[in-house]
Amino acid sequence: MGVVKVGFKLILANVLLMLYIAYGPGLLDFQPLKYFVELPSKFEDALIPNDHLNQAEILFQGKIAGPESLAVYEGDIYTGTNDGSIVKISKDKLTVVTKTGSDCELQTKSSTCGRPLGLRFDKKGNLYVADAYCGILMVNLRSGSVETLLPLSTEVEGKAIMLPNDLDIDEEQGIIYFTDTSTKWPFNRIFYVAFEYSSSGRVLSFNLHTKAIKVVADGLYFPNGVQLSHDKSELLIAEWSNRRILKIALKGSNAGQTTTFADRFPGEPDNIRPSSTGGYWVALTAGRNSSSLALCDYLAEYPLVRKVIARFSFFAASCLNYILQFWPSPVLKDLAFKAEHFTLIFQLLPKYGMIMELNSDGEILRSMHSPDGSISYLSEVLEFQDNLYVGSFINSFLVKMAALSS
Repeated sequence: MGVVKVGFKLILANVLLMLYIAYGPGLLDFQPLKYFVELPSKFEDALIPNDHLNQAEILFQGKIAGPESLAVYEGDIYTGTNDGSIVKISKDKLTVVTKTGSDCELQTKSSTCGRPLGLRFDKKGNLYVADAYCGILMVNLRSGSVETLLPLSTEVEGKAIMLPNDLDIDEEQGIIYFTDTSTKWPFNRIFYVAFEYSSSGRVLSFNLHTKAIKVVADGLYFPNGVQLSHDKSELLIAEWSNRRILKIALKGSNAGQTTTFADRFPGEPDNIRPSSTGGYWVALTAGRNSSSLALCDYLAEYPLVRKVIARFSFFAASCLNYILQFWPSPVLKDLAFKAEHFTLIFQLLPKYGMIMELNSDGEILRSMHSPDGSISYLSEVLEFQDNLYVGSFINSFLVKMAALSS
C-alpha cells in the first residue's frame, strides 16, 4: 500500500505541475493556435530526391558560425555570424570587418552581441544589415563604422520594431523593405514565434530620403526573407510558418495588394535571392512531404500540448537560472540557455536539407537535396561566378557547389 500511495502522490504532483504550467499565472505568455499547412504529397517532378547538396564543398568548417545571409561586393562575399560579426570571405581567407554589437558571452548576454541576419549592398558599396538585436544598420566597409538607421525602439503604428530579419533595397526610390518577424517575440525567443503559430509579423518600408516608415503588410505568420522582383514592381515575402511566398504589388492599380506567389512548399522557406535565369533561389529549413511528417506537424493540431511544452521549457530555464546563482556550472548554463531559447524545436524538425530554384511565376524549376541531413537548416542561396553558396542560421560552415544547368 505504501508503494501505491507514493506512486499516486507522484502522479498527482505531476498532474498539478502540468496544470500549473498550462494555466498558471506568471509564466510565459504563450498562446498557440491550431493550424494546418499542407505539404506536397511526395517528392516528384522538380522535387525528385537527389544528393547534390551532399556532394558540395564544405568551406571554413568550424570557423564561421551561422552564416545566415550572403552578399557580394567587388568580388568578395560578406556574411554575418551569430556573435555579431560581419565577415569578409576572400577566396580561402576570413576577415572580420566589424561587429554590430559588443563583445560578449553568447550563452549569457546574446542580445548585446548583435545578430546580423539579412545583408544587402547598394551600388556605392554601403552594406545594409537587418540585425535582430540592433535594428536596421549601414556599415562602412573601409572604416568598419556602423550607423544605426532604425533602432529596435522605433515605433511604427504603435508597435516597436522587435525582430528585423531580412531586407532589400530599391535604390531608385531610396526605400529599404524589411521583415519584422514578430512584434511580440524578440530574436532570443524566435522559435516561440514558429511554435505558437503567431501572426505578429509584418513588412515595413523605410525611406532613406524622407525617413518615413510605413507598414507594407501585417498579420503575417513568421515573415522571413524578402526580395524585390526583377523589375522592382513587386515584393516577395517568405512566410515561414505557412510554407509559402507572398507577393505584394508595389506599383500600378493593384499597389498594396497581397497575393500568393508560391505555396505548398516541402518545408519552411527562409531567404529569397535572385537566380541567373530570372527566377529566385529559396532555401528551406527542413525539407519533407506529407508522407514523412515531422513531430511539429503532428503537434500543429494540438495547441494545448504545444503550450505545455513551450511553457515547461521556459519554466525549466527559470529554475536552472536560479540554481546557477549558487552553482555556476557550465553544463547547467548551457542547458538553461537552450531551454530559454527553445532550441528543443530542432528535435521536432527533420534534418533534411533542400534548396529550390523558382521561375518568375513561382513554379519550382529544380531542387537540390541532402536526404541524410548532413547539410540542413539552410537559410540562403547566393549564385555567384557559376557557383552556389549556401548559408545557414546555425551551421558552422558554408556550402559551395557548382550552379548546375537547369
